[in-house]
Amino acid sequence: MIRNNTTVLIAAALTLLAGCGGDQAVMLSAEAPPGLIYSYPADGQQEVAPQADLVLRFSTVVAEPRLALVDADGAAVGHTLQAVDGGQSWLIRPERALAPAQTYRLSLSEPLVTDGGTLTELDDGELVFSTRGSRTTIRSESVTDSRFGLATMIPDGQRFPVMDFSTLRLTLTQDIHPDGVVYGDSVRLENSAGELVPAYVIARGRQLVIDPLAPEGSDSDELTAGETYTLTLKALPNLYGDQMLDLALPLVPRESGPTEVLYQTATANSTSQDLRSKLNGEPVNGISLQSVLLGNTPHAWQTGAMWAELAYGPHYPEMTPLRIPRGTVLSSTSLDVNVGGVVPLMTATGVQKTGEIRVVMTTDAIGYLFPNPYSDSDEAPRHVRLFMDVSMNTVEGQPNASLSQDLTGLELVGLARIHDGTLEIDALSMVEPALLGLENARASLAFNIRAETANRAQQDAPQPLADLAAPALVSWMPGNDAAMIRAHRPGDPVTLFFDEPLDRDSVRAGVRLFSGDNEVTSDVSVDGTSVTLQPVGGLQHGTSYQVRIDSLLTDLAGNGAQPQQLAFALPLAADASASSPLAVTTYPGFPCVTIGLGLLSDDHGRCQGTLDGNGVPHNGSDEHMPLQTLPANRPVVVTFSQSMDLASIRLGESFRVERVTDLGSGNGQDVTVAAEPVTGRLMLNNQRLRFYPDQPWQVGAYYRYTLASQASASPDCGQAICSSLGQALETNALMGLSQRGGPDLTIYFKGSAATDTVFLPLRNLPVRDVNADSVIQCAIVEETNGDGVVVRQSYASDCVEPSNMAFDAGGEPLTPPQATRVISQDRSHARVGCNRDRKNIFSSWLLTECPELKFIYQTGALNTEVIGPVDPDNPAAGVRVLLYPTLLTTTSLTVNAMVLSDLTWAETPTGPQVIRMRYADDGSGERNGLIPGVIRTGADGYPVFETDVDLYLDAPDLHTPLSLPHNQHSVPLYLDLLGEVRFLEDGRQVIEQYNQQAQTITVNVGGLVEFDLEIPVNGLRLSYLSPPVKELSVFSQAQ
Repeated sequence: MIRNNTTVLIAAALTLLAGCGGDQAVMLSAEAPPGLIYSYPADGQQEVAPQADLVLRFSTVVAEPRLALVDADGAAVGHTLQAVDGGQSWLIRPERALAPAQTYRLSLSEPLVTDGGTLTELDDGELVFSTRGSRTTIRSESVTDSRFGLATMIPDGQRFPVMDFSTLRLTLTQDIHPDGVVYGDSVRLENSAGELVPAYVIARGRQLVIDPLAPEGSDSDELTAGETYTLTLKALPNLYGDQMLDLALPLVPRESGPTEVLYQTATANSTSQDLRSKLNGEPVNGISLQSVLLGNTPHAWQTGAMWAELAYGPHYPEMTPLRIPRGTVLSSTSLDVNVGGVVPLMTATGVQKTGEIRVVMTTDAIGYLFPNPYSDSDEAPRHVRLFMDVSMNTVEGQPNASLSQDLTGLELVGLARIHDGTLEIDALSMVEPALLGLENARASLAFNIRAETANRAQQDAPQPLADLAAPALVSWMPGNDAAMIRAHRPGDPVTLFFDEPLDRDSVRAGVRLFSGDNEVTSDVSVDGTSVTLQPVGGLQHGTSYQVRIDSLLTDLAGNGAQPQQLAFALPLAADASASSPLAVTTYPGFPCVTIGLGLLSDDHGRCQGTLDGNGVPHNGSDEHMPLQTLPANRPVVVTFSQSMDLASIRLGESFRVERVTDLGSGNGQDVTVAAEPVTGRLMLNNQRLRFYPDQPWQVGAYYRYTLASQASASPDCGQAICSSLGQALETNALMGLSQRGGPDLTIYFKGSAATDTVFLPLRNLPVRDVNADSVIQCAIVEETNGDGVVVRQSYASDCVEPSNMAFDAGGEPLTPPQATRVISQDRSHARVGCNRDRKNIFSSWLLTECPELKFIYQTGALNTEVIGPVDPDNPAAGVRVLLYPTLLTTTSLTVNAMVLSDLTWAETPTGPQVIRMRYADDGSGERNGLIPGVIRTGADGYPVFETDVDLYLDAPDLHTPLSLPHNQHSVPLYLDLLGEVRFLEDGRQVIEQYNQQAQTITVNVGGLVEFDLEIPVNGLRLSYLSPPVKELSVFSQAQ
């Protein structure tokens, strides 16, 4: 209960603080020996961020200490030290990030001599702490115990008492299955009568939070002091689906009342003020994100007020509980958004800004104020521990989609003291927000919070402002842009981004997906201010959908959303039952069956291709490709061109991952693999596969993975990986895309050290060839003149895959997304797309115009690696990006060529074509390197991406007259590519690429026909889209 006896309570708090860490100027008497008074992490703290710096603060200024930092095996961890606050605090920075899910010990390696005496040890010998598990979902680094169980609970009922206002925060030993937490079923908090206590529940990773709510008809969310409650976990599954947790914990909350509210504010700071923390030397209340994607951002300055409810101090002199109510808001100043920290992200109004950055407490934060655990001195400052869960979002749309998320399990470790009548708290923590769903950034937090206690400051403090605003939609995916809707594919979710966190319990009723009048069964996820819906089985081509938002959707304060409907439809896909799906990217490796392997020298051979009339491979002179490495913290990733039959992808059967124990002769025919396959977890989406091993890939060890297929038009999808239409995976594109299926695709790779760079997969933006069968499903219509002569040919407007051609002011066609324009400058020898016509044999020929028919359309995807600034001291140098070579396929192009004389012309479709990216020169003359590129500021101030790519072009399905041989095999092309980089309001990136130089392709058929085709400047357009920021897998398996 809260009572209005502020004067008595604050006086009691002052008395406690004055007896346990008063004014800093008299922190210790002259007779007191020097000692440790603070550490971050705290002794015994768990779930510490591996990237965190360590801090020691002493009771007086000390010389640089000699420290020993060791891991659980006793191995020393190198580190540097930096003096803070004149040497009273020391910052310990490990030379590399600490290992996840490990225990570390910090101690003095030799006595610390000061003017006041000698310190021989830290806190009875050493400080012990443990790091959190990895967020890579690689099992051995993510779990803290092989058994699925409870690691810690705050409050624990021992050191930290369970109060009537407590939020329960459980940390489990393994990640929780996202679909496994159902409050009232797998998770229950019951009173002594067995009745379910209303509660707000969050499950994220290994964190499970239960925040009791007020029962219906009551305005108090407090539990009944002295009553026995039971927290039950029943058949709660872990992420991997192989263990379930059953647990019953009795809880008896203690009385907190009479409580009182303490008004506190975050100390105002700015770049000009530059107030620094006495603990770690960082700017107080300033947040600077460190990441690859955004670089090291300037500080955003945090402001805000908190109304902390303190338990009755005289009842808790040794451990005073407090809580800060959910809905409390801390705001930070806006930041400019810069790609990699060096390339400004421009908009029509200037540099993209985040707008106000809001941090909202989504549950009641619980804290404790207690005597200094490191010192028995009455003058030592008290310690503060605060446990909280927050939501993070921004005012502006694009940054909001990039940053909106829940951050659970935050723990602040601090000191509290009275200084000139002001209660001042200094506390440290670290947050690790995800950026764009691709990277975990990090930021050290140095909080400084003050509460004025003199001269009626608390009695005259303002009251909290009630939240009366309804949650508002900021952006959504696929959005209102027709091009982005056409880019949506089965497996992509629907995501809504709001301007404030939502009540999770209101989402299922308040946000629903419909197709016509039928509700679409969907998995629903809430993260920060976002709601993500993943239809069971994925969205379907050619289907119209509506997202219906109504007032049942509420924010944390219960304000209902404004009802509205959002409509979209996936593009219609033509029947693709006659074509095989392709693996358009394989990571690691190149997506083709290879021959000529030399594994002993890390040589993965070359793609298997067709043979000439003498049995000689057409691509026999292609350079060999390198065997790729896979960092220890990365999964295997495969992207498919079509929606797949997910039931046909079976871990250990049609998809196998094995460790190679002996390379044999190195040709891939006599390798020896371990008896048991590599165990792990397979996550599937309609067009993507990801495999996470249970153990990190061992550095230097060899592995292989195999995608099973069959060379058959009627494959057994119980044995082969198949599309949703029942066609086996095409693994050998150079043998011709007209063939179905192929042999098994096996890719070898080698494990390498973990990396901090960002793996960014991209896929092609809206393609005309929606079903990815390399055929344009659209009839050609003819326009004739008064004599009946065909003067123009174009695509029909009412077909399944219509043309979206646009023209410039001069009438020249503009290249549509993911297309290439091919022309013949000399139309006397070759004509692309159409030919000529005449009224009769006595009439002159008229050339037929057909600008729409001169384009081929690509299907593909692209994996990239974002490295970071080329030169941090020279922003103009841009951000370095590497491209992983892969292949693209194209639709057919019809070419009319003169044979010997103008009297004889042959119409020849090229058939589907294959474009292969070649590896770059590694500097030694060998093509073993990834393709370099750079994001930089363009001439108009907007970001652009540029790269130079060498390619091979193949037309394996080109059938010439009389089956004459042709030279369209491994045709070398060079592309100098440049195009804009932009970010959508839903957080995704769009990268456009246009060729900056014309390319000539010489065609020779049997020595009888020879002509040149040309890709003009800007005739080739590659359009790529990054994955959704919030993704949900539709299927998973574990082995």
